[in-house]
Amino acid sequence: MIDALELGRSLTLTFFNYYLTTFILWFGHWFAHRKGGMLTAFHVAGHHALYPDSDHMRMSNYVYPSGRHYSNYAFIPWLLFQVLLLFWLLPGPLFLMSFVQIAAIIILIGYIHENFHLLRPRLEPFGWFRRARDLHDLHHDGKVNFMVADHFWDRIFGTYRPVSEPGCLTTRSSLSAKVAK
Repeated sequence: MIDALELGRSLTLTFFNYYLTTFILWFGHWFAHRKGGMLTAFHVAGHHALYPDSDHMRMSNYVYPSGRHYSNYAFIPWLLFQVLLLFWLLPGPLFLMSFVQIAAIIILIGYIHENFHLLRPRLEPFGWFRRARDLHDLHHDGKVNFMVADHFWDRIFGTYRPVSEPGCLTTRSSLSAKVAK
């Protein structure tokens, strides 16, 4: 049986690892948007070339950039650093738990992100998804809202912009949502 101290440690590690992983993803994404950055070519010349702005965000099938423009390469150095750090700091079972959590977060965020770019996303019925997609549309119109689902780090570093903020570009999906009300 797991004692209360061990459970507390595991929950603390899970919480810490979630925010470390989302920070790494936020930082990698933000860094990939910096002019002249060595990883910018992967993300901006890949994903943002296929989906340049909120008026060109949806396709019937999600298209992955390929070759040297595969967008996810921009995240690999940062995630590798995180995995190596956790491997060095944690005993085997806790490292394995953390590694599985990192993989689950990446898979879930990737799935949500793919749905943002589909004409008929499976997640469309969910209000949280429609709100998150509107925020993502703003990301493709400017250097804001770098996270896909949880905008905690965007809020901390001042890169969060709500859809309703005055001066923000109004996207097609947010306009549709306002008209539907």
